Formats: sequence, structure tokens, C-alpha cells
Amino acid sequence: MGLPVKAVAVGRCCRHGGFLSQRSHAAFAPCSERIDVSISQPPNQGPARQIVISVVAGLILAAILGITGFIYHKSTAQGAPAGPGSVPAATPASNSPSPREASPSANATPTAPGQTQASATDAAPGPAPQYLADLTPLPDEVPATDPVQMGGISYAHAVSTSSGGCARNQQNTFSYVINRKYTLFQATVGLDDQSIDGIGVQIEVIADGRTLFSRTFTAGQISHVKRSIAGVRELKLEQTYLGPDPNLCSSNATAVWGNAQVSP
Repeated sequence: MGLPVKAVAVGRCCRHGGFLSQRSHAAFAPCSERIDVSISQPPNQGPARQIVISVVAGLILAAILGITGFIYHKSTAQGAPAGPGSVPAATPASNSPSPREASPSANATPTAPGQTQASATDAAPGPAPQYLADLTPLPDEVPATDPVQMGGISYAHAVSTSSGGCARNQQNTFSYVINRKYTLFQATVGLDDQSIDGIGVQIEVIADGRTLFSRTFTAGQISHVKRSIAGVRELKLEQTYLGPDPNLCSSNATAVWGNAQVSP
């Protein structure tokens, strides 16, 4: 480090009792005095300044290199031409759907808010269960469809017909074309509570010529019938009077298929 430099100026007396410094024009003093004028210089900072300059230069160089590397990496990632012998950067796979996948189907059926669109595999709803009393039979013979009582129970959807008696009604057949839309037949079968004791009546259920149920009934007897009719086109209900003499009005009975029903 440097030391302060001290300059000494020896004055010369002037006529008016002062002196003019030979090295400075700044001050006056008595002529017999010696004036010391000290001029201080800053210490020598040469080595420290060089160190600071080197550090700053290094930081600037590092910043320039960092910015250059960032710009090069960004340009190569965006597909900028690479230098000779360089390997092109791999393009990341896109997860976005293709236009064919993203666009809705032109044939899609719009749905109202709050509703869901039925898929192609949804089965169409089948027919609802039906009472035979509500269906129309073939016009050859038509049964009664009024409520009937059997065993103290009233059947509001009964299919019935008189058997024997004054009408001499020995046999009836009622045919229903159901066109294979149903799979199950069920009914409560027997004679109504007004039938005469001792009279026998045969009651049957026939599907496409095949007998599903057959029984001979007398007053007070009932049967609960449940049979498969899958694939059946025509369903028949049939009664046959078995005696005694049908010519007597007192020999009367009513065959009943109580709440006879077909269901899918």
C-alpha cells in the first residue's frame, strides 16, 4: 500500500506582510513562518481492484453462458434446425384425441336435459301383463267377463261361461291370439259358488293344440294354475259339461277362469 506524500513549501515574504506559496496559490501566511502543505493520495488499491474486476467479469461471463445455453435448449425443443451431427430432440407424445375421436358422431341423437341417451343394446320394453277378460277373443265364441265368486272370493277379472242347464251348453272354446308376446299364463280355475252340487265339468287350458291343464271339477273345487306359454301363438280356454242330464234346468254350473292373466 502507498504512504501519504507530504509536500513542503517554503514561502517568501511579500511586501504586505504575507507570502505567496511557491507550490500553491491557495493561502497566505506570515512571512517568517514555514507552511507545511500536505497533499494526501489514496492508498494504493491495485491488487484488490484487480480481484474485484476478475470476480465481476467471471459473473458476467457465467450469465452470458447461461443465457446462451437456455436459448439453444429452447430452440432445439421447438424443432429448430440442429447443428451438423446432432440428434433431433424427441417429440413428446400427445394425449389429445384425434379429430375423429374428439368430434361427436354425426348420427348421434340429441337428448333433452336430464335425460340419458339409450344405448343400442338396450332392449325394447316388453308388453305389460294382460287379463284375458280385457283381450278380445276370436269371434266364434265370446265368454262372460263379469266378476265371479268362487270359494267366497270375488274375481273381478274372471272369464266364465255357463255349463249344462236350460241352455244345454255342453261345450265352449274361447280362443285368444297372443302372437308369442307372452311367456306365462296363470289363473284360479273351478266352478262358481252358484253351481249345483253333483255336476261335473271338465275345464282345460290349451296352447297351440297342446293341453297345458285339464281337470274335472265339481262345486266347491278350485285349482291355481300357472303354466309357461313361451312361443305360443294361440291360447284356448275350454269347458265340457259331463252330467247329469243337461236338459234339466236344475242341472246348472258355471266354469270359471278367475283373473286369468298372460304376462311377458
